[in-house]
Amino acid sequence: MWLLIRLFLPETLEVQIRQRAANQMRENAHCHHEHPPSPGFGAPGEHEQELAAVSSSIREHEEKKWTRVAHAFVRDWSMLWKEILGGFLIAGFLAALVPHDWWEGLFLQTGPPFVRLIENGLVGPIIAMISFVCSVGNIPLASLLWSHGISFGGVISFIYADLIVIPIIIIYAKYYGARAAAWITGILYVSMVLAGIIVDLVFSALGLIPQGPGLPSAVEHAQIIWDYTSWLDVAAAIFATWLLFLYFKSRDKERASACH
Repeated sequence: MWLLIRLFLPETLEVQIRQRAANQMRENAHCHHEHPPSPGFGAPGEHEQELAAVSSSIREHEEKKWTRVAHAFVRDWSMLWKEILGGFLIAGFLAALVPHDWWEGLFLQTGPPFVRLIENGLVGPIIAMISFVCSVGNIPLASLLWSHGISFGGVISFIYADLIVIPIIIIYAKYYGARAAAWITGILYVSMVLAGIIVDLVFSALGLIPQGPGLPSAVEHAQIIWDYTSWLDVAAAIFATWLLFLYFKSRDKERASACH
């Protein structure tokens, strides 16, 4: 993507993008800046009080670091849960409602392997744009596509394409402008297709591509089993519970201070 931008993005458009982004940052910047106290000599005892205040500030900073992590954790999940849930729902509906022959007709499965590789790589991101599933929510649908005949490179380009789904393209247009958003989307699309093809070729040469396509989809044949991933889930649940505790604790403190 970097190389394509350097080669093909017009310099005048790049200047406009940078200027528009700078203006957006200035509009969203906070007006409050904290300045450290000026060093100097004060009355007796003031130095000790300053040291105590600094020590207390350091302790509060250490506590607030994990509190900030907790807030970031909650914010991330508040953004991601819809995409994750949507990914499984869309993949489930497609698995149940779309005939198998339709998938086979969408992806080339015969002819020269390199032609099939290119066609599958071109189609993968388009499906991602239509399904508009962001983040890890696209993995269930990728599993479904893989089981129904898309090539390994097509799966990779599909997964990369969460950066050009329709909601994100709209954000690009608002932030950079419509013309810049069109250029960015086009360059990202070409980058994803090329990346999928390159990954497919490299993995094929190294013998790392799993058997398939045609394997049963994990979405269609999921089973609950107890293995090492279950222990990882338990550990993640405990850590998530602790972060939630810190989040609600800090929120209660903020409410209490606001009341005072």
